[in-house]
Amino acid sequence: MIRAFLFWALTGICLLACLPASAQEPVPLEATVTGAPAADGASIQLRFNNFENDSVVETSDPSLRQVLKQFSAGDQVVVTVNDPRNPKNLLSAAVKHIKIAPLTAIASVVLSTGALLLLIWMLGASPLGLVKGEDGRFSKSKIQMGLWFLAVFSTYLGITALRVLYLGGSFLGGVNIPTNLLLLTGLSAFTFGAAKAVTSQKMDNAANAQAPTTPAVPLAPGAPAVPPVPGAPAVPAATPKPKSEDAKMGDLFKNDGGDFDLGDTQMMVITFLVVILFVGSGVVFLQDLTAHATITMPDVDTTLLSIFGLGQGAYLFKKMASKPGDG
Repeated sequence: MIRAFLFWALTGICLLACLPASAQEPVPLEATVTGAPAADGASIQLRFNNFENDSVVETSDPSLRQVLKQFSAGDQVVVTVNDPRNPKNLLSAAVKHIKIAPLTAIASVVLSTGALLLLIWMLGASPLGLVKGEDGRFSKSKIQMGLWFLAVFSTYLGITALRVLYLGGSFLGGVNIPTNLLLLTGLSAFTFGAAKAVTSQKMDNAANAQAPTTPAVPLAPGAPAVPPVPGAPAVPAATPKPKSEDAKMGDLFKNDGGDFDLGDTQMMVITFLVVILFVGSGVVFLQDLTAHATITMPDVDTTLLSIFGLGQGAYLFKKMASKPGDG
C-alpha cells in the first residue's frame, strides 16, 4: 500500500516537472518607452522596472503593431512578454491608466483655482477689483475673459498636478491645448480688447462734442463783461466722473442705464454655459489619467465654439451701435 502511494506520488511530481513553461500565464510588466517605435510598429525599445538596461522587443501581430505606433518616448506602459527574464517577443501592450476618484478630480481643479486667486491677491490685486469697470460695477467683458481664463488654467494646473502626483516628476508639463480651445480663448481676449476700445472711443467722442469750439478771450483789467450773444449755444459744464457704487451680479445683465439688456444677457448666459461644460469635461477627463508623455486637454466642440463666437459678436455689435452710457 505504501509502495503504491509513493509510486503514484513520484509519477505525479515527474509529470508536473515535465510540463512546458509556456503553459504558465504571462505576468503583466510595467515599463517605460525609451525610444520611438519602428516605423512599421514591429519593434519598440522598453526599460522594464526590474531591469537596468533597455530591451528591444518585437511583435509580428498586425493589431499589436498598430498599438505600438501610438507610443512615444516617455510613455509608461503595461506589457506581457514571452520571457520576463529575457524579453524578446511582445504578446500584448497598453498605455498605463490610473483611475482617479471623482472627488479627487474635483478637488484638483478647485485647489488650482484657489491657488491662482491666492497668487493674484499676493501680488497686491483684488480678484473682484480686476473685473470691475471705472464706475465700480462689474464689467461684462472683464468677467467673461476672467472666468474663461480661470477655467482653462485651473484645469491645466489640475491635470499637471495629478500627473506629477501619480506618475512622477517626469510628467511635469506635456499638456497641450487643442485647436478649438485655443480659438475660444482668443475670442474671449478679443472681445475684452474690442469692448475696451469701443468704450474709450465713445468717451473721447463725447468729450470732444462737449468741448467749446472757440477759446475764451480773457478780459483786460477793469473792462466791462461782455453779455452773451442771443441765440449762441451754451457751453455745457464738464461731466462729473461717475461715483463708484457697490457691484452686483445683476450688473452683468443690464446696460449702463440700469435696464436689462438682451445682448448682455445672451453673452453672459453663453459664457457661464461654456465654462461649466468645459470644467465638467475636465473633471471627467481627470478621472482616467493616461501615462502618455504628452497629452491633450479636453476640447470644446465646434457647436459650443460657434455659439460662444455668436454671443461675443452680438455683444460687440450692440455695444458699438448703442449711445454712450447705454452700452
